[in-house]
Amino acid sequence: MSHSDNSAPIVASRSFVLSDGREGRLNVFAPVPEGENEWSCVFELVGFTQAVTRKIYGIDALQSLLLATELARRTLEAVREPFNWLGGEAQDSGIGQAVPTFFDLRTRRRLATVLAREEASYAPNERADETDLVRFSGSSADADEIVRIAREAYWTLKKAADEVRRSLPGPEQHAWLLRIGLASSAIMAELVMPLAPFVSEAEERPEGGPMT
Repeated sequence: MSHSDNSAPIVASRSFVLSDGREGRLNVFAPVPEGENEWSCVFELVGFTQAVTRKIYGIDALQSLLLATELARRTLEAVREPFNWLGGEAQDSGIGQAVPTFFDLRTRRRLATVLAREEASYAPNERADETDLVRFSGSSADADEIVRIAREAYWTLKKAADEVRRSLPGPEQHAWLLRIGLASSAIMAELVMPLAPFVSEAEERPEGGPMT
């Protein structure tokens, strides 16, 4: 899918300077509804040697937008072509890494506190260890297969959620749906999204839609 196939307006963009002086651009399009409790958000990289267009899904507009921004960050990390933003370090997109939402609130707050402590002690000459970046030495076919299996697991969780809705009462149902939702978010955040820059498919969508 190219950006000409997408009718949603661009809601955010960022320009990068490539090594030969050309402009590369990240465009993020407005989320659009796809069905009940399902929204999609598209982003694209244009001007780079290899153009990228990807779509990701969430349970509402905000989640799909946040997931698209995080996937854009990870995709830019995997770009081999040198670029910079505002004259900063090479390959630094300037997009901060978000705390994964599949953690419970207490854990997210603890991680945010740790991050704030690190920010307070940050030294400008320090650089992130390159081992923090996602590495995948397999082929795109290998990545495709891993993502396919992850999507099957996601689909199995969706069937589990449907069964929970059918068989359990309100408060107990909510607790189990939360557990299933956390598991499905983990599949997205820790398997599908990190591998997205390495797969051959143009669209990132777990079969069966998001957990609700």
